[in-house]
Amino acid sequence: MKFIEKGCGCQLHEKRPCYLQFSSDHYSMNRLHCASLSKHDLDLLILGQLSALSSFELNSEYSLIAPERVHTSYCHHGKTICHTTFRFLHCIGKTRLENLMLHIQNHGISPRLHGNLKRLPHNALSFVCVENVIRFLVNYAATNAILLPGRIPGYRSTDIKLLPSSVSKSGIWKLYNDSAESDGVKSVGYSTFNKLWKSLVPSITICLTCAGPANKTAQPFYELPTNQK
Repeated sequence: MKFIEKGCGCQLHEKRPCYLQFSSDHYSMNRLHCASLSKHDLDLLILGQLSALSSFELNSEYSLIAPERVHTSYCHHGKTICHTTFRFLHCIGKTRLENLMLHIQNHGISPRLHGNLKRLPHNALSFVCVENVIRFLVNYAATNAILLPGRIPGYRSTDIKLLPSSVSKSGIWKLYNDSAESDGVKSVGYSTFNKLWKSLVPSITICLTCAGPANKTAQPFYELPTNQK
């Protein structure tokens, strides 16, 4: 491990680097234990240690009164260590340790919540957008789909609604986009349109074509070739 080779660079242990107080096997075992924990559990573990090792004042709402008065004396198994050795022992980076320290100063020992936990990302699709896509596809299929009795070769489902092979997904998306603009509603991009189509209305599909001999054009699979006399 590079840390064992280079050391922590401090002089906390009798004017020697503090990392020398533990063996390489101890570092490996402690890091393995921390790595086996989930991010949530490791955060709580470190928050508990920071709460015991740090000295700072909080008001009734867990707001830090004076950040410059915060002092942390890092320890491990009763031995004083520096923050570099502490981070290495617990498999965390400098930024994460600083964020945990700020969290405990402002909120005490409580689970950290992701910023997007209670709000949707800015690029999340609304229910109305998804509903508009589905409604358009269903209405388009009701007008243009080809319904054939019985099971259709090449498809497992029996409720398939076949759209003519002369149309394409990009062409249908353009019709949807133009319709959304004329109605003044928000539309979705082509790739999102395809994903919603595939996941929510897979029974609507464009019919396959089977290529005939080289001197013949491709025909839809449901059209039988004429018998040659």
